[in-house]
Amino acid sequence: MKLPDEAKRLEQQAQLIEKFLRELTEQYGEIPAVIVIGGFAVRAHGATRFSHDGDIMVDMGTYAALRDQYTVYKAGRLGKSEFRTPSNIEIDVYVENQHKLRVPFDEAQAYAVKKKGLWVACVEHLLILKLDALKDRGNTDKGEKDIDDILLLLSRNEIAHPDLLKRHLRSGDWSILDEVIDTAGNWQRFTNQNYKESATLQERVIAALKAIKPTTPDFE
Repeated sequence: MKLPDEAKRLEQQAQLIEKFLRELTEQYGEIPAVIVIGGFAVRAHGATRFSHDGDIMVDMGTYAALRDQYTVYKAGRLGKSEFRTPSNIEIDVYVENQHKLRVPFDEAQAYAVKKKGLWVACVEHLLILKLDALKDRGNTDKGEKDIDDILLLLSRNEIAHPDLLKRHLRSGDWSILDEVIDTAGNWQRFTNQNYKESATLQERVIAALKAIKPTTPDFE
């Protein structure tokens, strides 16, 4: 079955962005100086959905190099910067010690994993960032995508570093996460109304999180 024209266009755009991110990664060798977060990191961990731009975390040296190569400007929100590639791809940049994301660059760098030629944030860090995004976007289309990404990360990947979640998540975060995974409708949408699969995944993820959730979480 052929993809509709719009889906084809989006997939081609996604491939262009991934190609650019791989080339950017290769410029800095084997050290994770460019760490992909956001939609393309989730894609690397198993998602298939499209994303319209790239999101990266970088150290100060890499940021200086990017400013020499591209017209980089401050975007304000969350302390990020932005630039556009020659093919008009928007890249959001979160710079070491300048961004307002909960996960610091040095920690993201220490736990980054290599997938599809990219250094990407680990599953645990992406969960933390997706929960923060969900708080801001709530009951919107983007909020639904955040929920789907959370379900993907939890159901298709192993939580290899539970201490990262325990370190960063507070009681309110665990409550949001519980609500996301306890809502059957979220799983049904995620599995395209495959009720058997949704129930199986939900049960498995609930059990996995129960095993790592602090019994006495920190209260804000």
